[in-house]
Amino acid sequence: MIEINLLPGKKKAAKGAGMKLSMPDFKGLIAQVKDPWLIGAIGAWVVVGGGGALLFITDRARLAPPSRGSRACAPRSAATTS
Repeated sequence: MIEINLLPGKKKAAKGAGMKLSMPDFKGLIAQVKDPWLIGAIGAWVVVGGGGALLFITDRARLAPPSRGSRACAPRSAATTS
């Protein structure tokens, strides 16, 4: 059945239009900040924590023992066995 709205005013939303995503209003969000030093301190902790995690991961990977199938030991072991 077809519905026709002849009255002016609010139109129906199309079927399947779904939810539309929009970016938050950053200017309004920044205007509500009461203490900008707190935001700076949080940002600094994020940078310090991320840098510490990065250093931990890279240092851990560098100190890891080589795997058993590594070719780095192959020439040395071949020279000592013959």
